[in-house]
Amino acid sequence: MGISANVAKIDPPISHVLDDHFRTVIVPDNVDDETKRHFIDEFQKSIIANGLRELVETYSLYLTEVHAVTVLAHRAQNVPLEEKTGRPFDRDGVGTQLERLHAIFGEEFKLTKMFESLVTARNCMTHNRGVVRQEDCAPGTDHFELTWRKAIGRFKSLADGRALAELEAGTAKGIGTTLGEESVLELGFRDHTVTFPVGGPIEIGRQDLAQICQGVIAATDLVGEALVSHLRKLGVPQTPAEETRTGDPRDV
Repeated sequence: MGISANVAKIDPPISHVLDDHFRTVIVPDNVDDETKRHFIDEFQKSIIANGLRELVETYSLYLTEVHAVTVLAHRAQNVPLEEKTGRPFDRDGVGTQLERLHAIFGEEFKLTKMFESLVTARNCMTHNRGVVRQEDCAPGTDHFELTWRKAIGRFKSLADGRALAELEAGTAKGIGTTLGEESVLELGFRDHTVTFPVGGPIEIGRQDLAQICQGVIAATDLVGEALVSHLRKLGVPQTPAEETRTGDPRDV
């Protein structure tokens, strides 16, 4: 930043064209196919690790804002908010943040396992090239468990509520099933776990990454719904929908 600030003050402006004799070589140009594959694999690990970090850190920021809104609502409604700790909310990890919101809202989100496993996967991919270490595993086990919330769908009979078929994201489960009677489709999420042994690599496919992102979105909705419910219990005034529309076609 300091270099760019100094360069910006030079008058007349210096040329933006690099000297033909200047070149920074990070990786050699001519390498064999095996080395190219190694470069690509390492690049993929780096991108996925940073992506997992962004998911967790962004969700933590979201929880921090949820907590801030809750504190303001309690003050506005003159309702005491008692917490077991005065530690700044944004200094806690996602697991602790969820526990603190659970204590306030009375809702058990059951999301801690997912986010803690995403953090472990990210650390392993960043600091050990994605190879599972014993320290990445739960005590008494020899494997790392990566968990995320996976979308599922259940067709239930309209007559008696019986489960007729189940759909699962990323699989062919339930596809082509003949229902035979009128039914309703219920959508939801449940924990999905994949294990990786000590000494083996953590490999997350594109479909798994899509499901992980979808699971984080669902986790966002879950906490948001709990916040809205809590604000209603506090008696926070509701703004009429007509006054909150932004013109965005999604905002109806």
